[in-house]
Amino acid sequence: MIERFVNDFFGFDPDFLEFNRVTSVKRPYTIKSEKDKSIIVHEALGIRPEDITVNIETIKGVSYLFISGETKNEVNGSNYSIKSRFSIDVDRIDHIEKEARDGLLYIEIYVKESQKPKINIIDKASDKKKILG
Repeated sequence: MIERFVNDFFGFDPDFLEFNRVTSVKRPYTIKSEKDKSIIVHEALGIRPEDITVNIETIKGVSYLFISGETKNEVNGSNYSIKSRFSIDVDRIDHIEKEARDGLLYIEIYVKESQKPKINIIDKASDKKKILG
């Protein structure tokens, strides 16, 4: 009975509905690369920041960045959740920082500085050594 009242009382207008999102349900994230880091911006609507976990796991030799979280809606009892993973090269990562705000999860993946190898050049005639790098 109450459901009929709500449906009769509230008329949803689908022609007026408009969402402006950079992401879609099939791809709820964007990635931006900068000089020293990459930033993943992942939708996390309805999920409390303290309910979101980000960790790294290796499965069958492949390392993944896992994102998961779930928050129960106290009004209607439904659950809002996310579950995503990205393959990553852990040898190139210095550290990862995460922050959830305004319904979005920001994951900053900082890349290690590339180490230039030191190359020895030996002059056989003078037996002098020169190091490049």
